[in-house]
Amino acid sequence: MLVKEIMTTKPVVLDIRNATVSDAMDRMRDVDIHQIPAVNGKKYVGMLNYREIMRRRSLQLSAKAENYVISSPSVSPEDDVTAVIRLIVDTGLSAFPVIKDRKLVGIISRSDVIQNLEKVIGARDLRNIDVMSTEPVYVHEDDSIDEASVKMRGLDETEIPVIDQYDRLSGILRLDEIAVNTFKRQKSSIRGTGDPSGARVGEKLKVVITCASLMDTPSHIRAQDSFVESARLLTERRLHILPVVDDEMKILGIVGISDIIDAIDEREKEGMLVVVSGLEPGDREIYDITFAMASKFLNRFSNITGITHGKLNIHVTRYNTEGREKYSVRTKIIAEPLVIGINHHDWNYGKCLSFIFDTYEPRLRKWKTKQGHELI
Repeated sequence: MLVKEIMTTKPVVLDIRNATVSDAMDRMRDVDIHQIPAVNGKKYVGMLNYREIMRRRSLQLSAKAENYVISSPSVSPEDDVTAVIRLIVDTGLSAFPVIKDRKLVGIISRSDVIQNLEKVIGARDLRNIDVMSTEPVYVHEDDSIDEASVKMRGLDETEIPVIDQYDRLSGILRLDEIAVNTFKRQKSSIRGTGDPSGARVGEKLKVVITCASLMDTPSHIRAQDSFVESARLLTERRLHILPVVDDEMKILGIVGISDIIDAIDEREKEGMLVVVSGLEPGDREIYDITFAMASKFLNRFSNITGITHGKLNIHVTRYNTEGREKYSVRTKIIAEPLVIGINHHDWNYGKCLSFIFDTYEPRLRKWKTKQGHELI
């Protein structure tokens, strides 16, 4: 299947000449999208998205939108959709411009791929339990939206589940809702009318907005449901994640667009791949440590499981806490028929990754033993 068959033609764009951050946020909000192509006149210059804007420690509504534009690879209308899938996995970006004769003719996103999943990959007998991320990350109803925002940045996602006091799924919180609330408060302060608490500009009182106050009604799925059905729900309800719940509405895992994309990435046939995200181009030392340790671990992985084809995803998030740098690492192995993930955090990156790989081994041995018993 070719890009031109499923891309969005005549995409909504933002002309960044004299456009502000506030203009970009309003435009994305109006058309219910999370990223928007930025143009200068008719020339495509890059992408703007909620995640990049909210990543900044401080924001000014009047700041120039061009300062938040990120570069992205482009594709041709004649490219195969599998090339887009590879770009999504390799870059962590969710949408790409479609360029023909140096002009923007469309945009293709993860959602476009998911919406046409059966056309792209044909019928596949996969269930949610086969592709879901285990060890789900969520927030509580009384957590602040600032805490939720930090967790979403760590996950590189734009939505997060919310649970109640009994650990049951109660809602879904979206990054765009947090962003809009943040900007509304800023605009209110600029006008001098204060915020929802009644606090005036310059007052010391810090208003805590809870997750429960902004969350939406949750959608959810079951572990044994088809992942193609999950893809349909994600598209239909304009979501990026779906919690997988048990009969008591407690979260067992998460199926997101990224999980489905990972599951259909055909490069698994080429051997064990290592995909690293979350790092900056200048993080050479971290990259070196990552690939050296991952290479040794994957040798052990193959020896234990007998699996030689698949993919190891490693997402790294860094936080500055108490004047020190702390690492949060999320990993996932997708190697048919095995899907397993482990996360950890530590002040020392090497120790953090070492703990994760050491934790995998007993779980892999247990899985291999179980597989052997099932064959008897």
